[in-house]
Amino acid sequence: MASRLGPLTAVAAAGAGVPAVAIGDVAVRHVRLTTGGVELWDGTHAQEAVVWDEVVELRTDLPTTILPSPRLADSVGPVLLGILGGGYVSEPNRAAVTVRTRSAGDREWEIDGHHVTGYRRRDAAVAVRLAQRLVDDAPSRALLAVPDELIARIGVRIHPRR
Repeated sequence: MASRLGPLTAVAAAGAGVPAVAIGDVAVRHVRLTTGGVELWDGTHAQEAVVWDEVVELRTDLPTTILPSPRLADSVGPVLLGILGGGYVSEPNRAAVTVRTRSAGDREWEIDGHHVTGYRRRDAAVAVRLAQRLVDDAPSRALLAVPDELIARIGVRIHPRR
């Protein structure tokens, strides 16, 4: 099973693919960060790609929640709203990813989140910081070759009690 931390998922190399850290739900639309660049995927199919040398900025606008457990909220939310008579949206939140390039301007990509309620704020902030670090610090991109290890390292830093 792949490592996951909030919106980040380790993606192992399979077939002709390369290891990556994905932002968003890998079963549907998501972005993969690889040692070669930033890629938009739809499930198991690559849609677009931008090499790192072209990336000037990588912005992610991930939905967040104040709830301590988005998974629990996704499970309990429909029951509570059913009892209280409110409507409930069962589709996960969408997120926006903007890739600013040197020569082609901005590419706006929409990705699918894992949760209806959004991600923990801290986990979303980690994804934003990781994306910016990869843009600013080319040598750090080598860590994308070992995505499970990278996510484990990040997890230890933000969840030291685990």
